[in-house]
Amino acid sequence: MASIYVIAALLLVIYFLVKLTHRKNLPPGPPPIPILGNALQFIFGQLQGKSNADVMLEWKRKYGNVYTMWLGPLPVVTVVDYKTAVDAFVKNGEAHAGRPETFVFQKPRQHMGVVFTDGPEWQEHRRFALHTLRNFGLGRNIMQQKILEEAFFRFDALDKQLEDSKSGFVDVNPTPFLEVLISSIINKLIAGYRYDETNIDEFRSLKRNIDKMMDALTPLDQITLNEYTYKLPFLRKRYATLVQPQHDVHAIMTRQIKDRQVQVASGHHHLDMEHGGDDYIDA
Repeated sequence: MASIYVIAALLLVIYFLVKLTHRKNLPPGPPPIPILGNALQFIFGQLQGKSNADVMLEWKRKYGNVYTMWLGPLPVVTVVDYKTAVDAFVKNGEAHAGRPETFVFQKPRQHMGVVFTDGPEWQEHRRFALHTLRNFGLGRNIMQQKILEEAFFRFDALDKQLEDSKSGFVDVNPTPFLEVLISSIINKLIAGYRYDETNIDEFRSLKRNIDKMMDALTPLDQITLNEYTYKLPFLRKRYATLVQPQHDVHAIMTRQIKDRQVQVASGHHHLDMEHGGDDYIDA
C-alpha cells in the first residue's frame, strides 16, 4: 500500500511540473509550491487574521485584475475586477464560456447539464436555460416580485412564531432560515413549489447531498480520477463516494419530472404552451 502512495505522489509531482512548464502561457500570479499550489499563502494569511478574500485582493494589487492562482496542482485564472468580468463573461460570453474538465462531475452526467459540461450541446442547453429564465422574469421586476413573495411567506411564518411566543422573542438561526428561503425561490422556478413543513425532508436531502458533492472533492481527485483509472481497485471506492451524492440529487430531480408527467397526464396540471409553462420543468 505504501508503494501506491509513493507512486501517486510521484505522479502528482510530475503532473505539477508539466503544468508548470506551461505557466508562461498563463497570466502572472503568486508562485506555487509543488502539489500544494498557493495553499500556504492562504494559511499564512489566516494566521495573520486575513480572510481568503483579503489575500486575493493583495494579489490583485500586485499582479493586476487577472492573475493565476494554483489550487493544489491545478492552475486557475482568476478575474477580480467587475469591469473585466463583465467584458469577459457578458460582452464576450461565448468566447469565455468553456468549462474545466472535471471527470467526477462529467461522467455521472454523461457530459450533459449546464454547470459542469462544455461543447455544442452545453451551449445549446445554456441558451435554452437563459431564454427560459428570461421568460420567467430574470432581470426584470417580475423576478423581484417572485423573490419577495417567497421572502414574505417565510417572514410571515416568523411573525406567527413571534405572536405565539409568550416573551415576544424568538431565537432564529439565520443560516437554515435563509437556506430554505433561497432554495424555495430556486425550486419554485424549477418545479413550481416552495419548501415548507410538508416537504422539508426533500430540501434537507438535497442540501446534504450537494454539501457532500462540494466538500468531498479535492484537487487530488481531479488528477487521479479519469476514464482510465476510476475502476482501479484502490480508486473505485473513492469514485463511488464522490458520485453517490450526485446520483441521489439526480433521483430527486427525476422524481420531480415524473410527478409532473403524471399530473399532466391525469389533468391535474395544465401546460401553458402559449407562455412557455409555469416553471422550468414545464418549459
